[in-house]
Parts: sequence; C-alpha cells; structure tokens
Amino acid sequence: FDFLSFITESDSGKTIKAVKVIRLLRLLKLARVMRASRIIRRLEVRQSVSYGRLDLLKFFAILCMITHWLANLWALTLVLVDESDGVPRWIDAFNELEKDSVQKTANTPWRLYITCLYFTSYTITSVGYGDIGPVNIVETIVAIVMIIISGISWAIVLGQVCGIVASLDSDERDFRQTMDELNFMMSDRVMPWELRRRLRSFF
Repeated sequence: FDFLSFITESDSGKTIKAVKVIRLLRLLKLARVMRASRIIRRLEVRQSVSYGRLDLLKFFAILCMITHWLANLWALTLVLVDESDGVPRWIDAFNELEKDSVQKTANTPWRLYITCLYFTSYTITSVGYGDIGPVNIVETIVAIVMIIISGISWAIVLGQVCGIVASLDSDERDFRQTMDELNFMMSDRVMPWELRRRLRSFF
C-alpha cells in the first residue's frame, strides 16, 4: 500500500512514505537476538538448574519477546497511517474517552505502549475483548499478520509447556504407574486384603 501511494500521491507524499519504508528496514537488526542462544548455553553450564525449569523460563521469555514485538508492530500502524491522511485509526476511539484527560494515549509513549501490549496480549491468548480493533485496511492487514503469528506461537509454546510440566515430576509418575500395576496384579491374583495392604505399604 505504501508503494501504491507512491503512484497516487504528490512528490512530497512519496518522500514521506519512502522514509517510513526505509525506517522499517531497521527491523533487520533484530536478527542479532539469535546471539541469545549462546548466553543461554553459558547459563546451562554454570547453573545447576533442571532443564525442565530452564525450558519453562525460556519459553516464558520467548512469549514475552513475541508479545513485545507484536505490540510495537501494532503501534507501527499509527506511523503507516498518518492522522493527516483523513483515514480513521484505532487510536481515534480514545479521543472521546480521554476528552477530559490531560495525558492522551496517542501523545504519551508509555500509555501507548501499554495499550498496544494489552491488545497484543489478548490477541495472543485468544481472549479477544474487542474494545480495540482495526478500522482501516492497513490495520486490518497488520492484525491478520498478528493473528497468524500469535496463533502459531501460542500453540507451540502452550504445547511445549504442557509437555515440560508433565515431565517435571517423572518420579511421581513412575510411582503411580508402579502402584497401578501392583493393584492390577493383586486383583488378578485375588490376594487377601491384608497382604495387599502390606504390599502397598512396602512401596
């Protein structure tokens, strides 16, 4: 859509849009986050933490990082669509709510970030309150991308976390399996109740 606007708008408008697109290329710097795997490997060597708990912390950190990135992506829609364009934006819904407020969400960075983080959080967790949503075509496209990324990320993280939690207490699981097999064997052999009690107390 930025490229389409190059054709339809004036030269000054083209220049402004081109600068915005070039700024987006700075997101490539996020590739340096891959170095974090080396830091995690060093922590594994130095700390005597179980790999299950370490994986839980890792997936929680990944979920927080994805939420942060998507929150910034949602805030980026306010840059892609200027207020001067005359196109409605999702932030416009706060004008009526904050008419008596000194600090407006659109003009306060930390309030804007918290609002975007709120929208991203309930998008990732599929809660969907519906009080914030896309109102123009650019925001709709960004929201679709966010929903796809959120759905895949949430499914992967939730599946991995459930598997890790289930394997954390492997000794308890083995004990219960042994007791189930013992009870089945005693019932199959029709053992006396007193002998069954003694066998259970042995374990």
